[in-house]
Amino acid sequence: MNLLAQAAGVAAVGDIEYIGETRRVVMAERGVLVRALAELPGVKVLPSRANFLLLDLRGTGIAAAVTRRMAEKRILVRDASDFPGLGEGFVRVAVRLRRENERLVEALEDVLGKKEDRRAYR
Repeated sequence: MNLLAQAAGVAAVGDIEYIGETRRVVMAERGVLVRALAELPGVKVLPSRANFLLLDLRGTGIAAAVTRRMAEKRILVRDASDFPGLGEGFVRVAVRLRRENERLVEALEDVLGKKEDRRAYR
């Protein structure tokens, strides 16, 4: 890490107001994102208090292809099949800003083949 990156890191950690606002945004967006993802067929969202969500996609029938198909849509999700205690069919997604979360849900809907109304984001 270079000196500029170190200085930026120190400044970011010291900005208590920014940290608090970021936490508020993540908490609010996480709730909306969890509800939207849980409406998708075969998707189970595991409980989380972090800015990441673990999705169990084993019920979708296409879990192995989701990571690749999302990447084709220029959305990266983390294949979590190598996480201890998990296996094939788990992915991790980040909680982001509203528009990015909407894009994630829309892309995942397309990958899973569902085009129904997304009540959580309407």
